[in-house]
Amino acid sequence: MFDDLPAQIGLILFLIAAGVGPATYVVQHIRAGTSVRDVTAPAPDLSWRSGRQLLVSTLVLTAMLAVGVFSFTPFAPQLVAWDGFAPTVLGVLASYALGRLVQGWRNRRAEPLIRGLSLSYDRAEQPIGYWSSMTWNAIMAGLMFLGSGALYHDKITPRCDDSDAQSEWVESLKSCTTMLADKELDPEDRSDILAARGRVHARLERNREALADYSAALKLAPRDSYTLYNRALIYARMGNYRRAIEDFDASLKLRPDNDDAYTERGFAKMDAGDLPAAVADFTIAHERKRDDPYPLANRGIAYALQNDPKRAEADFARVAKGEPAWILVLRGRAILARHRKDHRRVIAHLTEALKLDPDDRFSLMTRADAYWAIGEADLSMADDARLTALGRTGPPGGAAPGQ
Repeated sequence: MFDDLPAQIGLILFLIAAGVGPATYVVQHIRAGTSVRDVTAPAPDLSWRSGRQLLVSTLVLTAMLAVGVFSFTPFAPQLVAWDGFAPTVLGVLASYALGRLVQGWRNRRAEPLIRGLSLSYDRAEQPIGYWSSMTWNAIMAGLMFLGSGALYHDKITPRCDDSDAQSEWVESLKSCTTMLADKELDPEDRSDILAARGRVHARLERNREALADYSAALKLAPRDSYTLYNRALIYARMGNYRRAIEDFDASLKLRPDNDDAYTERGFAKMDAGDLPAAVADFTIAHERKRDDPYPLANRGIAYALQNDPKRAEADFARVAKGEPAWILVLRGRAILARHRKDHRRVIAHLTEALKLDPDDRFSLMTRADAYWAIGEADLSMADDARLTALGRTGPPGGAAPGQ
């Protein structure tokens, strides 16, 4: 629910909370100066009123108002995107906290940063409040200085990983390449950087470059199960299922608790045509994660490809309609209908699948064939045109039904 709120709302709420102290002081200062005093009553204590404090509070409120208005302008996102924004903000706040700390020491009056500008404690008359405020202000200043330094260091330190936003992957590649130019890198660090650059290449769908980096990393660290697994994914993506299965095997020997590897190896075996072996892997994946419907749905597809409707439907029946894996059930039932040459049923299942995923290559390709088989050439060519418009390449021989 809160994810849908604009970022400015959080800033405005923060400014309101932070502005309560100075706003209260300004209001009380004005009210005390304009109220009519009862001459018969004792004179009120107005020693707390200060022209300097009024000026500071007014300037703070004005600055907060300016920040709030600026946050809704087109320039605000550009400022926030600047690498130095967060370190600078924390640095300014830390400097302010340090200034309050020094001022409190010199004036013998301390104001805790979180209590507003109007509350202060005298060192002689309120020692507990004074030293508590000074300690708190010192802690806040130190933490903010440390945070500013850490953020700045993080921003200027070259990053070589695929965890950043997609817009930063190209920069990550440059950082990786710069790091690899260091001839004094030890083999372990070089292997880690090569593997990281391979992951970035994989994210960018640069399969050959990813394969080269993974292979170079594995020459330095041949027992890295994670890089073996990642290279297996690239081999499978490129259609080299034999090498993919070899890498999945090697990775699982080193890390048998990698549940995803059993499913991915099942896909590679299914795409390679070894359907019984694919069934075995999907069965292992299902036994390891019984609350995950995908292994069952994929095993059902493997059974459907073997034209085993009884076992296929037994698996499909355990996947609830409306679950994300439901599209696999529709594909599998289309495969069973294709075995029966029931082309209209194929079309019905895949039309429902395409409502769930309009870019489903397998459904478009298979439905185009079914339309052609019943003489609906125009509809068949329309599906072929949609496939071409997608501009994505599937595995050799067509799109895979599993997922």
